[in-house]
Amino acid sequence: MFASSIQATQDNPYGRSKLAAENILKQEHEKTGRTIYLFRFPNLFGKWGRPNYNSVVATFCYRAARDLPLEIYDPTRTVQLAYIDDVLDALVHLLDANVKTHAVFEEDVAVHPPIELGRIADLLQVFKESRRSLTVPQLDDAFTKQLY
Repeated sequence: MFASSIQATQDNPYGRSKLAAENILKQEHEKTGRTIYLFRFPNLFGKWGRPNYNSVVATFCYRAARDLPLEIYDPTRTVQLAYIDDVLDALVHLLDANVKTHAVFEEDVAVHPPIELGRIADLLQVFKESRRSLTVPQLDDAFTKQLY
């Protein structure tokens, strides 16, 4: 089981390294017949997120909670996100399935539609205001519920 990244399709050092690791595992399958699971994760959010490291959502949450400005250079830039609990559910399901075949599986996890950075920032401000006003924000969709 290998946690790769959607960046594996990008022509940059990180993307090339992820793709190279995937290819090594595929070659291992060719030589040995071992079952290989490749997961290409998008940007993850949820518990255990590290602000100012690898998660724009964790960084935004950290800054919003401390009344720090959210620095967004392009609020229309979109990101593809997956909630960490959905990722863990997919991994556990795979382990529980006890698959015995000898193949390379490229697995997907539930991802949310691309969302603009500005929209994430707006939602966090709504959440923050709801704490002050003692109201519950509208949680109409899965992403908003998981972000909350």
